[in-house]
Amino acid sequence: EAFWREPVSRTVLPNGLTLIVTRDNSAALASVQVWVKTGSIHEGGHLGAGLSHFLEHMLFKGTETRTAHDIAREVDRVGGEFNAYTTREYTNYHCLILKEDWKIGLEVLADLVCNMKISNKDFELEKKVILQEIAMSDDTPEDIIFDYFEEYEGGTGEEVDINANLTYNPATGANYPFSDISHRPFPD
Repeated sequence: EAFWREPVSRTVLPNGLTLIVTRDNSAALASVQVWVKTGSIHEGGHLGAGLSHFLEHMLFKGTETRTAHDIAREVDRVGGEFNAYTTREYTNYHCLILKEDWKIGLEVLADLVCNMKISNKDFELEKKVILQEIAMSDDTPEDIIFDYFEEYEGGTGEEVDINANLTYNPATGANYPFSDISHRPFPD
């Protein structure tokens, strides 16, 4: 409860990046997060493909200065952890780390978000991972019910065929159109 009484500092940088900082002294941890205003509903002509989710996965493959192994090792050596998730409205990248090591978490997370490197090999490997996630979601009753609930027409009682509804866009993507996504050549 004390957390909610702490002051929040909000700063908008000249490039539009918004920083929100609050202090919580109840634990010896720092949570460094980047919230990107892009989710599956923002995928334009690729709506439903799960491109935001795909990029979330690709972010951890490396940067211009760090390999995926370097990223993991740098944060693991100080007991931190990275993770991310994608929703229909946004993508969140976060690092939980000891508070005295917050600068390490911020530096690595900033490098991931600003200097992502996508190789052709990683593109194809991660595409297979996403297709497996989609297949698992399609076999999970809770996920199916949630997706139907998301598509229910505002409580009107009108049935919705999610296979025909163009607004159907699970954050993970749907087998079609994600399976048809191809990439332009990326430098290796």
